Amino acid sequence: MSECTHDCSTCGESCSERQEPQSLLKEHHPEAHIGKVFGIMSGKGGVGKSMVTSQLAVTMRRRGHQVGIRRQRQMCIRDRNCDYLFVDMPPGTGDVSLSVFQSIPLDGIVIVASPQELVSMVVEKAVKMAEMMEVPIVGLVENMSYVTCPDCGKQIHLF
Repeated sequence: MSECTHDCSTCGESCSERQEPQSLLKEHHPEAHIGKVFGIMSGKGGVGKSMVTSQLAVTMRRRGHQVGIRRQRQMCIRDRNCDYLFVDMPPGTGDVSLSVFQSIPLDGIVIVASPQELVSMVVEKAVKMAEMMEVPIVGLVENMSYVTCPDCGKQIHLF
């Protein structure tokens, strides 16, 4: 046996140091019943991600489902049982978002964007992050596209 370099990916030896990669995903609380978990993410801040999260929760609640919303450090789950848990993820595609992807078992994500040119590049990064983490994208919301004039009905594009 050669001297161990602690780089198991290049080593063909079977030794006590070798460990299988372990998932960073945390299991739900054993007494909790949580159906589907969806992350709501954006490539950047200020695009209405928290509003979309709350609207999704309200819509599912009106349809008769038990719903929870999880923000970065705050959990709002009544009786720890819900059919849908919406995770209001931190903005961006940096280390904080990556940590959320790795620590919460997501069934899918919804990406929220605005129609600015810069945002399309940032959304592409968010899509690549979701693909890398093998989390399906279940929706894309383009928020703040236009305002409808209350008098004439004309669409006024904001960007």
